[in-house]
Amino acid sequence: MDEDINQALVREVKEEVGLDVYFKKTLPDFKPGFIGLVPPDFMDIHEVEGVPGHRHMDMVYLMHCDSDQVVPGEGNDRSEEWKWFTAEEIENLTEKIWPEIKYFAKAALKKFSK
Repeated sequence: MDEDINQALVREVKEEVGLDVYFKKTLPDFKPGFIGLVPPDFMDIHEVEGVPGHRHMDMVYLMHCDSDQVVPGEGNDRSEEWKWFTAEEIENLTEKIWPEIKYFAKAALKKFSK
């Protein structure tokens, strides 16, 4: 209750992978009690495989960071290996990767190459 979604994103990324991320665009707090939030770049809703009647809503934020040094933190037990990819490498991945992850990764590269 003490943080909004934008603050939670920054905190969670720091806790999970040790990166200090930030938004370049902001919305002013127009009046007391009004908190301007940066909206997600993408949103989706999908069924959870193997769990009938259960759906997830995802909000994907493409955020800025001045470092590429991942430092795995709490709850990061999914992978011991980290790698950054170029757009061409993403397109040519032979590993099983969800199509939406490829799409979001290419969108991030495009957004931040400007």
